[in-house]
Amino acid sequence: MRWLLTKPDIRLRWDRRVISLPVIGKIARGLNTARFARTLSICTSSAIPILDGMRVAVDVMTNQFVKQQVLAAAENVREGSSLRKALEQTKLFPPMMLHMIASGEQSGELEGMLTRAADNQDNSFESTVNIALGIFTPALIALMAGMVLFIVMATLMPILEMNNLMSR
Repeated sequence: MRWLLTKPDIRLRWDRRVISLPVIGKIARGLNTARFARTLSICTSSAIPILDGMRVAVDVMTNQFVKQQVLAAAENVREGSSLRKALEQTKLFPPMMLHMIASGEQSGELEGMLTRAADNQDNSFESTVNIALGIFTPALIALMAGMVLFIVMATLMPILEMNNLMSR
């Protein structure tokens, strides 16, 4: 399986599926968009042009599908689109983050708004992970209880059958 994911086309399809999953997709999207916003914030604070900053920010993302979409957004920015509109077209960034980016573009405080957006996304990511773990933990306990029950029954059933045979 791991070997298959080294092939770019298979990895892209896999990552597209991961993004479309309900809980895992939200976590992957949140992680990648937060990394993007934080890295772009650092780049803009270092006076790196927005397009170069976007290319640097893409390198810290782990999901190939998200990378591809953000590179397309960078191309739209290069052609004159605003950062918010370009990122909105990807349909990967949450509306709150897009509003914060638009506000930063209009006020000239893009760096600060990107930092706030990344913090907001990190908090959202953390709460989503906590909810997922809150659901997963009882399910795992129930699964383990089922496995223990199976082992106990597999051990006791032959003993009970032998007991029934002996009593006849």
